[in-house]
Formats: sequence, C-alpha cells, structure tokens
Amino acid sequence: MNTMFIRTSSYDNSKCHRKLLFFTEDCELIKVTWCWCIKEQDLQCFLGTYDDVQWEIIRPKKFIYAIAFKLVDELLTSEDDNSIRLLFKQLTLEPFNPEKHCLQRKTIVRDNGYDVESYNYFDNKYAVITCNHEVAWIGLTDVNSEPQVPFECEYFKVV
Repeated sequence: MNTMFIRTSSYDNSKCHRKLLFFTEDCELIKVTWCWCIKEQDLQCFLGTYDDVQWEIIRPKKFIYAIAFKLVDELLTSEDDNSIRLLFKQLTLEPFNPEKHCLQRKTIVRDNGYDVESYNYFDNKYAVITCNHEVAWIGLTDVNSEPQVPFECEYFKVV
C-alpha cells in the first residue's frame, strides 16, 4: 500500500490547556511533527473533500508512531482536572502500521425521497507523529510551562 503523510499548519489549538511532550531515553526533548497518513489513491478525493484547509505533504522522519487522536484532544482540552490522570493512563504510542493507522475513506449516501446524495469523509481514530529520535517518555504539562526533562512534567510515563 502506498501511503502519504499530510499535515496542516492551520490547526486551531487555542482551546488547549495542556501539551504533550516527547523525550528520548536520555530525557532529551524531541521535536515531533503531527500529521495524518492517507492512501495515495485517496489523496485527491481527500483534498477535494477538505478544500477549505491548506494541506501539505510531508516526508516522514526516521520514527513514525500512531496515537489516539480523540483521546489526545480530550486530554489537552479538558477543563476537568480530575479526569486528566485517567485519560493520561490510557494514552499509548503505537508503532505505525499503514493498514491500521491510515485515514479511511467513507461515503454516506442519503436518499431524501427526491434524489440521492453522497458525501465522502475520512476517518481514523489515530493521528501520526514522526520524529528523528525514538520516543521513550511522554510528558503532559500546562500549555505555558517549559519542562526540560519528563520529571518536570505534571504527568509523565515510559512508552
């Protein structure tokens, strides 16, 4: 399966109260790129379906992981501090698998009695991160803090 990696720089993260940080085994902060994976044959349909967003195709780096996007979104935007610990415990990084982690093209067909309309959309519960170093630790911290090692984060865990 031929896949491509796409991202947008116009993602609105203004509702985030926290941020995820990724660290090497030596506790060095890793710069990651968040993206989506899509099958090459679905790319043009995807771009046409979501033409209100500026997309760019990126070349993945040495390491590629998948992460549960809706869980991450809830973890970063939730105002309920009591649920954060439970959500963070559920968070995992998975080795990237294109069969499982690519956006899936789906079609909704609606018959309103007069005519039939169909709509494409793309869905997958995983976002993809790519980076030049192997991730060993994940940290969660307030959006305004700048921890330098995982132990300075509000929560941290071994991957």
